[in-house]
Amino acid sequence: MGFFLKIKNNKILLPTIMLTLFLVIVSINSVNFSNKHVKNATAVYHRNVAYRNWVSVNGKHVDVRYKKADQKHAEFIKKLGDDLYLHLKERYSYTPTINPLIVIYPSQQEMLQNLGWENDKYASGVYQSGTIRLLSPTQWYNGDNSDDIHLFYKENGPLLHELTHHFVDEMTGGNYPTWYTEALAQLEEYKKYQIQWIDEDNSNPNELFAFKRLNNNFYGIENQALAYRQSLIIAIFMEEKFGHNIHKQLLMEMDVNTSFEQAMKKLTGTDKKQLEKHWETWIKNNKSKYFGKI
Repeated sequence: MGFFLKIKNNKILLPTIMLTLFLVIVSINSVNFSNKHVKNATAVYHRNVAYRNWVSVNGKHVDVRYKKADQKHAEFIKKLGDDLYLHLKERYSYTPTINPLIVIYPSQQEMLQNLGWENDKYASGVYQSGTIRLLSPTQWYNGDNSDDIHLFYKENGPLLHELTHHFVDEMTGGNYPTWYTEALAQLEEYKKYQIQWIDEDNSNPNELFAFKRLNNNFYGIENQALAYRQSLIIAIFMEEKFGHNIHKQLLMEMDVNTSFEQAMKKLTGTDKKQLEKHWETWIKNNKSKYFGKI
């Protein structure tokens, strides 16, 4: 992983802690549970079996599981989750069929073990089939004051990103391109908190990815920083080209039988080749704005 900087209001935020090295969210939908029955069964398993011995606190719109070490943060996560859920509900005019389960892990090691990942990986938030796994807010801020921890986490943490994945998953029945859910998750962060994720690997690139490459094993792309960045900028381009409601309209149109490309064609008359041509024309005039040097 490269050295990631967090940009807010065009200013580089350099926290006085070493978290700067891993502020970028690694949100992996490791399996696309497009089969509704499989997805629902997995959600039930997580809720009733996998985390049955964890402490629980349930909000109006999110359910939280945690260990005693995070007891003083669980209520905060519950309230933040409820608030962000309502924010997305209003944004997309949609109510998910199930409340997401939020699991707070006290340490990076325990989270990686649960995910089955190697110890050299990092994740601050992971969404999968109605379950959001989060790293404890205490791991985000080097201090003991809960108010300071919560304020920092609210403005910098991954919960909005992961909840957006849940809404996309629910609205489309799991039938969505990976790059697109990552694009929208970043777009929501950008709009609400004016935050972008900037890395030396996604600044001033010699060339950008073809749409075909973004669609083909997105998480397998070597330069993940650039793949994530380009997906966000494509989402911004789409709003400029087709209107600020285009993403809401697409998600409402997409379902298990209607792909992203089919929804785009129906709503805008634009097929995937035409969309890429429009993008190529647009980005020629905007590349320095969105992919300039740090």
